[in-house]
Amino acid sequence: MENQRLEVGVFYVDTIPDGLVDSVRAEVKNCPLNLHVEKRGAQTVAGVEWLLPTALAVYILKPYTAAILQEMGRDHYHAIKKVIVAAARRLVGKDKLVTISVVTSSASPQKTSGKYSVAFSSLITLSEKYKMKFLFDDTLTLTQIEEYADRIADFVSSRTSEEILEIIRKNRNLCLMDTAVCTYDIKAKELLILDPMMGTEKRLESKR
Repeated sequence: MENQRLEVGVFYVDTIPDGLVDSVRAEVKNCPLNLHVEKRGAQTVAGVEWLLPTALAVYILKPYTAAILQEMGRDHYHAIKKVIVAAARRLVGKDKLVTISVVTSSASPQKTSGKYSVAFSSLITLSEKYKMKFLFDDTLTLTQIEEYADRIADFVSSRTSEEILEIIRKNRNLCLMDTAVCTYDIKAKELLILDPMMGTEKRLESKR
């Protein structure tokens, strides 16, 4: 089968230094991925906190069939982990290089609480309808960011798109705007799916 490169998009607002994005690009230049970068103007946003766009987001396209998974899964695991860590370590946690704030409209039904980073998130696009968004606690250490990225990469690269979609369908009552919002339990070492309206969480079935 012809080599399948991972499709990754990096979208960021103009308050993020271009040099930071260039550093991320340089760090993943040898990974088997096609990196698409787009800068957007910063805007005042309103909406449920966990669905608000972060200042920089890494989007990973996930069109996996069983055949692609068998051939490229491991290579894509390393690429997914690499690009998430490259961006997150610069924007999240105790050792972040840049501090970003997001201005929310007074009409926003849920104001930012500060638990999760407004600077960075990673999203997996599964179909035209569904996607997953992974939020990052803004107190994570670099080691914890690497551990979280490892779990995301393993979850994504070891399943076909249909297998992940089935997990989302089982939890569709927790999805808002067809988005499954997820995070990581450092102590339990498990991916969690969040209820954006109630603030509750449950295990994502990340273990196989």
